[in-house]
Amino acid sequence: MDENNEGFRKLNFINDFKKVIVVENIQFVATSLTKVLKEAGFFVFHSSTGKSALYLTQNYAPDVVILSEKLPDMTGFHLIRELKSINECIKVIYISSKDDFKYKQESVLAGSDYYLLKPFERSTIINAVNEVLHGGLK
Repeated sequence: MDENNEGFRKLNFINDFKKVIVVENIQFVATSLTKVLKEAGFFVFHSSTGKSALYLTQNYAPDVVILSEKLPDMTGFHLIRELKSINECIKVIYISSKDDFKYKQESVLAGSDYYLLKPFERSTIINAVNEVLHGGLK
């Protein structure tokens, strides 16, 4: 591919940023998360279903996937397992409103790297992404 080609420049532009997929079917939550992450310097994709999140993962190799517990086509736990089968090194942040030890434990067993309880501050999501990217685990 010629380096003067527009497609090549776009590909390099995307690769200059850490890529995050936000998997959230509630539009205002997805919009808020996307905005916060973009302002923090991440390249953000949005998916409202597990199926489209898997497509994005296969085609864009994200560094982090942030996902909600409830999706229209599959559970968050199921999506984590599918994501890890595509790339076992992918970092997953699981967002939930359930403050229950067994539920947190189940998310870890499914493969999540971080469990984030709703509601949370803007800085909390940025800190969580940076933590999983730099080897932290919570």
